[in-house]
Amino acid sequence: MSGGHGHAGGAHRWRLRLAFILVAGYFVVELVAGLMSGSLALLSDAGHMAADVVALGAALVATRIATRPDNTGRPTTRADITVVAVGGSLAGAYPSRAGTTDVTVWAAQQGGHWYEQSHRGRAVTASLGQRFDRVAWRPWLRAGVAWASGDGDAADDRHATFFPMLPSGDRVSSLNAYALMNLRDLWTRAELSPHRAFDLAAGVHRVQLADGADRWYQGSGATIRAGNYFGYQGRNARGATSLGTVLDAQITWRPTRWWTLRALGGRVLGGDVQATLFAGTRLTTGWVESTLRF
Repeated sequence: MSGGHGHAGGAHRWRLRLAFILVAGYFVVELVAGLMSGSLALLSDAGHMAADVVALGAALVATRIATRPDNTGRPTTRADITVVAVGGSLAGAYPSRAGTTDVTVWAAQQGGHWYEQSHRGRAVTASLGQRFDRVAWRPWLRAGVAWASGDGDAADDRHATFFPMLPSGDRVSSLNAYALMNLRDLWTRAELSPHRAFDLAAGVHRVQLADGADRWYQGSGATIRAGNYFGYQGRNARGATSLGTVLDAQITWRPTRWWTLRALGGRVLGGDVQATLFAGTRLTTGWVESTLRF
């Protein structure tokens, strides 16, 4: 798996540049004409257009100067990373006296380069579950751990934060309050199936940063080739490590074979990381999802 050398600014930067040139040109014409003719209307409109010139100029600069998604805080004009990952996974479901026992293990080691630094990251996830098939509502209990390396020294020549090219598709992390970067996540989850068309689930996560010298990362995955943001952002943890406790509950309804409705609500009880960044440490969120399959 490798990340391309996507250029910040990219395909849409020329539109900003064109708009800036046109608006700045009109501003100069109106200003000169207003001064020469003494027209207050032209001068007033030129003043309004000056604000547009400043806004477009700031946006144009922002597409050229971005902060890298790491703990260096260094600006960059383009994404310049190559990540190669080698790993393996095990997933199995095994009959037991109580029903079905499931096990998953996944691990990856990364190499490559991260701007001017070498890149070495690693991550491991594991879970153990038991489904009680012979009990009403078929309860399914699971517990697991996810760990992804962080970078303890921003000044050295090595970038050690694990970099997931895509966000996890696992429903246990569906709140998206954190990414699998610089992370320790201990979780447990319970699911019930009261009807073949209904599923109920609830989970608890205890989340910490793997290294307080690194950042708290969030994002949707490295899927954007243009612009100054290519998938993840990081907030300075300032030495703190506790992201707190994440609670969530989920209801899934399948009215037909091809239509699924899902509703999720969550509550984040933030730790000392949030306390250093925000006035409050509580977050409540929810969403509804409709999926059609053909």
